[in-house]
Parts: sequence; structure tokens; C-alpha cells
Amino acid sequence: MNSRERVIRAIEFRKPDRVPILHAITPAFASKNPNLVKEILKKYPGDFAQVVDPFSLIEKEPTLRRGVHRDRWGVVWKVSIDGIGGMVISHPLADLDALKDYKPPDPLADPWFNYYEEFLRINECEKYVIADIINLFERAQWLRGFQNLMVDIVTERSELDKILDLILDYNIKRIKRWCEMDVDGISFFDDWGTQENLIINPAQWRRIFKPRYKAMFDLVHKYGKYVHFHSDGYILDIIPDLIEIGADTLNVQLAVMGIKKLGELFGGKICFISDVDRQRILPYGTPEEVKKHFKEIFDSLGRFNGGLIACGEIGPDVPPSNAIAMYEAFIEYGQYYKNVP
Repeated sequence: MNSRERVIRAIEFRKPDRVPILHAITPAFASKNPNLVKEILKKYPGDFAQVVDPFSLIEKEPTLRRGVHRDRWGVVWKVSIDGIGGMVISHPLADLDALKDYKPPDPLADPWFNYYEEFLRINECEKYVIADIINLFERAQWLRGFQNLMVDIVTERSELDKILDLILDYNIKRIKRWCEMDVDGISFFDDWGTQENLIINPAQWRRIFKPRYKAMFDLVHKYGKYVHFHSDGYILDIIPDLIEIGADTLNVQLAVMGIKKLGELFGGKICFISDVDRQRILPYGTPEEVKKHFKEIFDSLGRFNGGLIACGEIGPDVPPSNAIAMYEAFIEYGQYYKNVP
């Protein structure tokens, strides 16, 4: 089977021949270890299309270059390390008086549409294609500032709905455009957790954010595409909600919530894109610990004729030996038929 079929079978629990591989090599790691990254990409080909490789991403995405940048929304970023996302230092809607005259950017005037169109035009792609990184909660943070947004949520300011609907309208237009192209899925990225809890009360999340996510997910599914949702932190309380409204894959911090617990609660119910522990094991563990860790992930989440995609974000602090060990583990333990009870 080709890579695209392998990924879809994993998402749908239809017994692919092995666990699909998704590369998550940061540009900062690639710049630091160019020969190793070329070797990894050659020896462990991913099952997801790389429209832009990690060596070119800094060039294509200005907000990954060291310096101060104003993005298309008017948000100002300070980037300290090439290839690592920066910090917001100026929020255009920090003062709510600015909302009445604020205009979002044109959702379709984005070079990334051109990059994908060109890639799809010149490649007979047998790999799975994920498009975009859709933000809702994080976009609102970048526009308002984290503290301001938390106050908006707690006090239920009327302006909050206006801001979220402005972002939602922008996202809906982008989703439609992507879904008219020959892509397979859409990515949604919002970090909802602290190390121990959801950032806001789950009831508030369900009242304010869940219906907006559902509207976006429903549109993706209307076009026959898949929904891929990423969140850092402890988000156990809302995983059932994300499954209910149609997330097809989850990329979450497994070690933060407990790998075995997630397997017991959600194994076989949704496909996980693995997060090999990038807080402790990948940067500070031994190669043996990296392999043992991924085996635990597979044993908990990959025993269901699918349901797991192998992925681990490799930051600049990861030793090369651990990066190699992670990919070796993907191959060594990534055979579903050997692990089905």
C-alpha cells in the first residue's frame, strides 16, 4: 500500500501494514544537524507530504527568522532563535477600542496556498497531505494578549464573541479554499492545557469554543477531509468533546496526561499522532529510554489495527543519538499485526 492509504487506514482502524511516520523536525534542529536530518529523511521516509522541507521553512515563513516581525494580523513577534517560534510583544486588540476599526487580513491572500498548489501540480503525490495550521484560541490570545483574553472569558464580555467570530469567519474561508484543493486533511493547533489542568473551566470551553470548533470540523468533513487536532498540556477533560464533534486524530502530550490512562480511556476510539516526550525523555533521556518510551506508547495506543501515527518533535536540544533511536523505535515497534491481542 502507498503512504496515503497507510495513513487513512491508521485513522480509520483498518489495519495498515505498519504505523505511518510523520516527521516533526524543527528547522532549528535541521540547521544544527543538516547531514543527520538528510540521512533521517532518506532512511525513514515519512508517509506525509513535506510541501516545504525543514531546511526551507525559515525562508518560507518570516516569523521563524530571528528578529522582530509584524504578521498579517498586525501582531508583532520577537524571534530569538532561527527556526523556533517567537513571543508576541504587541497585541493589536490589547485595547478593545481598536476592535471597531480592526480589519482581519484577507484569508486567501497567503503564499502558502501557492506553495501547496505548485507542489500538487508537479507531484503525483502518493503521500498524505495535511494543509494549514488553523488557530482559534491562540489567535485570540495573539490579538488580545493572554491576560486580557482570560478576563474576557471569565467576565463573558460581549466583545469576546465578536473577536472569536471574526477569527471563525476567517478560518471558514480558508478551510473552504483548502478543501477545494487535493489535500487530505486540515490541521488545527490550539494549546489548551497547563501542565496539570485545562487553562479555562471545561464548562466555559464547551459553551464558548466547542460550537465554533464543531462548525469548522463539520465543514472539513462535508468535503470528505480529515480533522487533525493538536494541543499541548493536560486536556483530558475535553478529549471526549473533541471526539464527539469529529476530531479524527489527536496530537497531544501523552506523558503529561498518562500514556496508559489515555490508552484505557480512548484507545481504539480515536487515532493518536504520538508525542514522544519532548519535555524530558527526548532531550534528556538515553536512547534506550527513548525506545522504551515509544514502546509504551505503541502498547497503549497502537493495539487496535490502527489508531496510531508515529511522530516526535525534534527540537534543537535533542541529542542526535536520541533522534535516531526514536526513528529506530518507530520501525521496530510499528507493526500492528504483531501487537493486536
